[in-house]
Amino acid sequence: MSLDKNSALTHESNINDNLRATNLFQAIDQIRERLKRAAKVLLLLDYDGTLVPIAEKPELALLPENTRSLLRQLSDYPRVILGVVSGRSLAEIKELVNLEGIIYVGNHGLEMDLLAGHYVYPEAKGFLSQMRELKEILSQYLPDFPGSLLEDKGLLLSLHYRKLAPNNVPALKTLLERTLAGYSQRLEIANGKKVWEIRPRIACNKGSAVLTILESLSISEPDPLPIYLGDDRTDEDAFRALADKGITIRVGDSPSPTLAHSYLTEQKEVLEFLRLLYQEFKAQAQSN
Repeated sequence: MSLDKNSALTHESNINDNLRATNLFQAIDQIRERLKRAAKVLLLLDYDGTLVPIAEKPELALLPENTRSLLRQLSDYPRVILGVVSGRSLAEIKELVNLEGIIYVGNHGLEMDLLAGHYVYPEAKGFLSQMRELKEILSQYLPDFPGSLLEDKGLLLSLHYRKLAPNNVPALKTLLERTLAGYSQRLEIANGKKVWEIRPRIACNKGSAVLTILESLSISEPDPLPIYLGDDRTDEDAFRALADKGITIRVGDSPSPTLAHSYLTEQKEVLEFLRLLYQEFKAQAQSN
């Protein structure tokens, strides 16, 4: 199994063919107009690399209190439905964000807490035994790769190599491919930022997750305007799913090809954009 091909989450050829995104702040007037016309806004944010900077260890990526406070203020507006979409486990992302009354997506959509209740992708639970087997196998070899970290997320595994010596990365990659060779019909590897994610080979990703969210809201809410912010390859699925439905924003790496409509140059600009949204909603509420 290759780490660079056959992943349902990367879609490199489609991304490379897309026109480059425009800087978000250059398009802010158009965004304001769309916000004014929207009865509801569904604001969805990735966590690592979007709400918080990428950390060397996952447990160090803590949400600043001022960001949490701003998210709480945004979610308090009746027109705003807030959600956090993450590759972390559902339990972990809920603990990190620690806000009630919002949508949480864990494991790239394999498990979610929607406003209507808890959701697990129907086929996901059938892969738990394979994940446990792989964890045991890989854990035996990782002491030979100091700096690597295997993260157990229940429904998927994440193998981090950010702190691994660069000359050891190819050997770890080969080990992972060989270990998964016997599972290739059931499992796949997705590339992230200095991480490989081992996940079920099923049609579930951040794109399908946001469509599930929209479907769940359609029962009780007018069609909301989705706004999605993300920084990684796995977020491209959400950009694709929302291409003709909302506003999609790539965080960081501005020259990189992306399916998003707009981009922010740096992660710290996310907070600036969220403040702008808050001020816009506040002004609109006062004018009504």
